[in-house]
Amino acid sequence: MSEYSFDVDGFLAEPRCCQLATNGPTIRTLDFIWEDGCFWIPSGPWAKLLERIKKGPKVVLMVDTTEYDKGRIYQVVAYGDLEVTPFDVARARRMLTRYMGPDDSQWSSSPTNYPSFVQGGGPPGAVWLKLKPRKLVANNFSYARSSFAPKQSV
Repeated sequence: MSEYSFDVDGFLAEPRCCQLATNGPTIRTLDFIWEDGCFWIPSGPWAKLLERIKKGPKVVLMVDTTEYDKGRIYQVVAYGDLEVTPFDVARARRMLTRYMGPDDSQWSSSPTNYPSFVQGGGPPGAVWLKLKPRKLVANNFSYARSSFAPKQSV
C-alpha cells in the first residue's frame, strides 16, 4: 500500500481493535485480523452484529491510534459490505495469537470463551464477517516533529 504516507499493512497487523458502524446506526469495538486485503471479524449467533449484517451489510470500519507521547496519530477507514463466510479455525488462531499470545491455555475464557474459537470447528454457529474495502482511506495526523509524520516534499 505504497500510496499512503505510512505502512498501512504493518499498522493493521498490530494488535488493535476496530470500530465498526452498522445500520441503526450502531457502533461497536471488535477484534479483527487484516489478511489478503480484507478485514476479518469473528461472529456468530451470540452477537447482535450477525443479524444486523443480514439486514444490511453496508458498514464503515475504523482502526486508529493516538499516541500523544510519541506523536503518532494514524487512522484507517474502510467502507464496504460485510460478507458472511464460513468459520476458519486457523484464521481464529492467527487473530487471537496476536491479541493474547501463542499459548491458548492462557487465553481468557470470560466474558468470551476465546479458547473455544480454536477447538474443534470453533464455537457453534461461528462465522467470519469479511470486509473487502470498496474504499480505504489512511490518514496520518502525526505531529510534524515526530518520526511518524508524513514526509514533506521540497
